Amino acid sequence: MTRLQRMGVATLAVPALALVMLPGSAPAQTGPPPPSVVLKLGAKAPLNSTGKLIKVKVKITCNNAKPAPIHAEVTQSRGSVQAHGAGDSSANYKCNGRTQFGVVPVKADTGNRFHTGGASATANVTLMGLDGTPASANDARNIQLT
Repeated sequence: MTRLQRMGVATLAVPALALVMLPGSAPAQTGPPPPSVVLKLGAKAPLNSTGKLIKVKVKITCNNAKPAPIHAEVTQSRGSVQAHGAGDSSANYKCNGRTQFGVVPVKADTGNRFHTGGASATANVTLMGLDGTPASANDARNIQLT
């Protein structure tokens, strides 16, 4: 063999030897997938006859997590008067990847009263994933109190 051919064979042999000596890749860990959550406020919310309680409608879609209460706040301005209230839902929905419908009861703050018409609402939730990591979602929109 010529010197050039020997160098070519040696050049090819070194990478091939390195491939043979590489340790096997570690097995993939199969823990639970990360959590996911999407939260949406409904467009309308029924108001009780005294104006002290709103039933804020929400849709939640979550997966690989433990349910947690959904928090909602509503603010309504009528002229110079502003009404505000907040509340939390129960956590009796399932995080199975399907959209669940729920209601968050929002009580007017002391001395406040809501009226039919437009209002501003926010909702948020933080769930704990089955893998131990948190997942949060929130939504804000104008809603109609009916």
